Amino acid sequence: MADRGTRATDDDIGAPARPARRNVFRIGLNVGMALAVLALSGRWAPAGAAPPFTLIMVDDPGCSYCRKFEAEIGPGYPRTPHGRIAPLLKIRRGSPELQAFGTTNYTPTFILVRGQREVGRITGYPGAEYFYEELASLLDIASQSWRQPQTEDRSPGRT
Repeated sequence: MADRGTRATDDDIGAPARPARRNVFRIGLNVGMALAVLALSGRWAPAGAAPPFTLIMVDDPGCSYCRKFEAEIGPGYPRTPHGRIAPLLKIRRGSPELQAFGTTNYTPTFILVRGQREVGRITGYPGAEYFYEELASLLDIASQSWRQPQTEDRSPGRT
């Protein structure tokens, strides 16, 4: 069993330690780029500011992939850069709070929200590497849309 504050071992999560180190580095680069974009855009202030996003996890008590997410990512997620930018909020499938975000047929579904508006979603959970790569991509896309001002469509044919 790994000590608190150290990296998990093979026995803790059932995954080989060597490939995870390489993937964590790559994920760290993606997260670093997303954080830099957010900080430079002035939309994220690390010290004491409210997080710009919420990550809603639509779960179901009988969902084995929800339990897998909880085991692999759940406890450490709030301490990650992703967790500081987009804190996790778990909502049970079928809950009235989800009506604003359309249908969710599969669990887990992760809905990235800014304010009350959905900016992206990840359906399913095939593993930590996929989850963090997809979340970093969603955060990057969402942060780019913040920086681009909304302008009128002045394409040919419009008046």
